[in-house]
Amino acid sequence: MTIYIATLGDLTNWFQSDYIIDDKKKAERVYSTVFAYKDVSKIILVVNDSTIYAKSLKSEPAVTCYKDVVSPPPYNSYLEIQSIVEKYVECVMSNVENEAKKYNQIESVLPKLKIISLPAIGTFSMEKNGITTKFGVIATSNGTIIPPARYYSNLTETLLINSLYEELKKANEDVVLDITHGFNYLPTLTFYAIYKLVSLLGLRLKAINFIPVGKRNDEKGSEIRIYSQVDIVSTTNKELKFDIDQINEEKIDNDLNRGIIMTLKYNAPLALVYFCQLRKEGLNDYYSQFVKAVSIVSINEKENEIRIDKEKIKWIESNDEIWGDVIADYVCKKVNDLATKFNCDEGYYDIKILVKLAENVFSRFSSISENIIKNEYSNIYSIVSEIKEPIEKMYSELRKSNIKTTDYSDTERIKRNYMAHAGLLSEITKIKKTNEGKICIKYANPLRETFSAVYGKGSAKLIFDIL
Repeated sequence: MTIYIATLGDLTNWFQSDYIIDDKKKAERVYSTVFAYKDVSKIILVVNDSTIYAKSLKSEPAVTCYKDVVSPPPYNSYLEIQSIVEKYVECVMSNVENEAKKYNQIESVLPKLKIISLPAIGTFSMEKNGITTKFGVIATSNGTIIPPARYYSNLTETLLINSLYEELKKANEDVVLDITHGFNYLPTLTFYAIYKLVSLLGLRLKAINFIPVGKRNDEKGSEIRIYSQVDIVSTTNKELKFDIDQINEEKIDNDLNRGIIMTLKYNAPLALVYFCQLRKEGLNDYYSQFVKAVSIVSINEKENEIRIDKEKIKWIESNDEIWGDVIADYVCKKVNDLATKFNCDEGYYDIKILVKLAENVFSRFSSISENIIKNEYSNIYSIVSEIKEPIEKMYSELRKSNIKTTDYSDTERIKRNYMAHAGLLSEITKIKKTNEGKICIKYANPLRETFSAVYGKGSAKLIFDIL
């Protein structure tokens, strides 16, 4: 089965066409590619709220829906606009499905349908009944209008990622992205978001487009265009790794999420266990925050503005906040499951957790990280396995090394050392070998200067509080 995601543009400009898939499968006289793709478990349609701003009504399935569902301004809230968009898209898809069933044997898509409505990028106006409503005005709390260009892509990407992650995080199916009906920036933005998400989640992605290849006449002589599927991108889960370096942790306000991103960059599995202990499952509710930031302002009797107060959604400044949240949520679910399984007593963890974290978490981001962690695991294991009796000592004692980091002003050197040894510096790592021969590790006698140099005071304090 497949999760099918499609970007939609102007629904009022669709026309009946034939669609060919894989050079053989065919859907005849359907208005949308949504009904051409088979064997899907979920259908996600990504659409802008501007779809309710139609200047012409050419497509028959959309005409009645637009007249019946799209009420004219003024609107009372953004939730009302959101509801109109969803009902309008559902209505069109229902009409298109009924038409498609006249010529094809298809299952209903409506039970599988999920609609993601996003604010359109830029400002535009909708005029009905003599009232003009201006969409997409970004303002500060005091009403000062700000040029929106540098905020809109962050806003739209954040809301898109928030919704798509919730739909994909538990998926095991392949993902197909169909950009045929998409318009303007939406296909590129959606592909970019999905590509990064499947890289993180380890899913396979195929991006497709249907291109014109011919035409035919039906029994009444009407022209029917023929389109064929073209694969733009096709990947396997083994090919993709999430580039963690593209996330700028300095732009993440949340200390915990920032610490988790830094820990992934520093190849430090034990520190990741400590950070993830503190994290509750789930994301920040970005959409609810966005809705609360939107107000409908009456300029005069014939003019309204839909304003977005940027002061109420600080994350509009950068998409690093949402990516930090998504990565932390995905990673910590795996980490906490492993921490429960490999928990020793008194705050220790079975050293085998290092290998499991390397293979199941850090490998999603870098093969080098996986190798560094396994190498440090081998170093500890080779030293301790030669000791026959139970022990509980600092790693520095077992290595017979008294070398400690003392120049705390050289933070870059401390970070490099921390990264090179998978966060298991000998002066902060304690090792225990039980009567049964199990090797366990934890952080002990923590050097505040070391953690502060690596993480900064905000994120470092979280580890101090645990220890």
